Amino acid sequence: ELSAIGRYGIILDSGGGSTTNFCQIIGNKVQSLSYALYCTGALGCNGNVFADNYAQTTNDGANPVYLQQFSGSNTIRDNVLVPTSAGGIQTVGTSNGNIISGNTIINAKYAGMEIDSDNNIITNNNILNPGQAANNTYVGIQFVGTATHNIVMGNFITGTTANKPAYGIREETGGDYNLIVGNYV
Repeated sequence: ELSAIGRYGIILDSGGGSTTNFCQIIGNKVQSLSYALYCTGALGCNGNVFADNYAQTTNDGANPVYLQQFSGSNTIRDNVLVPTSAGGIQTVGTSNGNIISGNTIINAKYAGMEIDSDNNIITNNNILNPGQAANNTYVGIQFVGTATHNIVMGNFITGTTANKPAYGIREETGGDYNLIVGNYV
């Protein structure tokens, strides 16, 4: 268990001149100030597995799972995420081809997931009470920028508290060819 040890809980950082690929981050309990599970670096953070973890963050704006640019082909599955001060899972830029499946995101302050990348498979996630910062403002799963060719299937998104999400799933202008099918919103 890692508990509030600093800004990041577990970070895979390829900024030092080499890649951080094919790591397995499994069965951890991470309570951190900012990002709990974080992939970053200009050289790539690819083919990693984040599974069966419990992650909670406390600083505003820091998602428990964050895939920065060049973080592709990762598997994020069967995690429990409690982002009391941010959203749940965020992909940025060229973080393409990830599998995000079977995760439970509880009481996200902002969006349950924010996807700004292509060719991701997002299935069978439970997003419970996203958008706790304000009623009728945030989203369960949000595609931003030009996120294209994503598959979103079999996700469960619900709001049972006073602050409910404005949308279950939202795609912004510029995102094309996303398949959204069989979700419960």
